[in-house]
Amino acid sequence: MLLLFIMTGMLEALLVLEDGTVIRGKGFGSVGEVVGEVVFNTSMMGYTEILTDPSNKGLIVLFTSPSIGNCAVPPAFESETIQAEGVIVKEACKEPHHWQSDKTLAKWFEENGAPGIEGIDTRQLTRKITKDKTMSAVLSVYKEEPDISELIERACQFDLSKIDLVSQVSTHRSKYFDVGGKHTVSLLDCGIRKSLVRELNQRSINVMVKPPSSSTKEIMEADPDALMISGGPGDPSILSYAIETIRELMHEIPIFGMGIGYQIIALASGAKIFKMRFGHRGNQPVKDIESGRIHITSQNHGYAIDASSLDEGLKVTKINANDRTVEGISHEELPIMAVQYHPEVGFDNKYLFDKFVGLMEEYA
Repeated sequence: MLLLFIMTGMLEALLVLEDGTVIRGKGFGSVGEVVGEVVFNTSMMGYTEILTDPSNKGLIVLFTSPSIGNCAVPPAFESETIQAEGVIVKEACKEPHHWQSDKTLAKWFEENGAPGIEGIDTRQLTRKITKDKTMSAVLSVYKEEPDISELIERACQFDLSKIDLVSQVSTHRSKYFDVGGKHTVSLLDCGIRKSLVRELNQRSINVMVKPPSSSTKEIMEADPDALMISGGPGDPSILSYAIETIRELMHEIPIFGMGIGYQIIALASGAKIFKMRFGHRGNQPVKDIESGRIHITSQNHGYAIDASSLDEGLKVTKINANDRTVEGISHEELPIMAVQYHPEVGFDNKYLFDKFVGLMEEYA
């Protein structure tokens, strides 16, 4: 057996859920153990963008698409490294092809110190999550099998809602992206995707990226025309530093929030959020209440706003066409808009950036 391992490079892997479920498969990527919440993503493309999205920090991503890695690892990254703690796939493609890539998914994971498991029934696991709930788990890729009881205990003790993941994926210093535009946006970094800055720069908007713990004074020191709050990972209710700052700025400057930024705006206004059973990750239909139009959106979140708790002038502007959860809000008097999804992904929702620019120019 040792000779077989050396020749084939095959690794064994375990996925151990907090309810005691043990799933065996083949390992790839880095040898080791990670703990996180298992979430499923229904996207059929864009796996490199998904895995490098800071919003996936603390998560073990389960892809429902049966084969991942067919296009190898093209340079389509939302951050500098793999942010997901680990990955679960039916099959990790061994012989991919892409003219811009020279490595497999397994090699990329190995270089980034991230583990993966393949060869399992991903459909059954997805159905389990939708029936029960999102669960914590330990993913172990090993050469010698670990103690399963210890892995179950680790999974049970893990609580994502008590970890400030935003501080782990955001910048600790200001960064300025100057394109010579007449307007500047301060961008509060809760887990920025590269494509977000790119969308603003393409509209001739200068971007001053600020750490999430920035004070009102620090955000306003660049004399910005507006403030944007990026998406990011984890439970927004523990981000008291950002919530308090946004509460102070709501009457001072136009604000656009997305993802966790959208939730921070709601919390700063006194609204409540709740944890969803299994969240929205992948493509979701969203209905614009004013126009009635359905937009296909890219989503990655496990928390939602309690619509009945909205006050302080906030109104619902968009809802999920599947489960009717709130997907967008705006203020009836102040220049504030926010959406739960990622408008920088795809083309169906980029109009929101143009709407934000118009809002900014109106109040400049």
